[in-house]
Amino acid sequence: IDVRFAVQYRLKDPTDHLFNNRDPDMAVIQAAETAVREIVARSKMDTVLYEGREKIGVDLANSIQKILDSYKTGIYEIGRASCRERV
Repeated sequence: IDVRFAVQYRLKDPTDHLFNNRDPDMAVIQAAETAVREIVARSKMDTVLYEGREKIGVDLANSIQKILDSYKTGIYEIGRASCRERV
């Protein structure tokens, strides 16, 4: 499955964002990829491809936020994690 998604977020603490992580942008990418792999692995194929995109987006945002909080990235409010059609 080729899952394409976008993540939007806001900074809570710029100091944490810049100084608690070697590469904060890569931390977001890795957290997002980890979360999507976990969610897709425990979901049924039809849910991922068709009927469950909105729920997957909500679950994805929550999972990414938990990971980023554990990294102390200074990022909060994963505002949008939306699954897109495969191109």
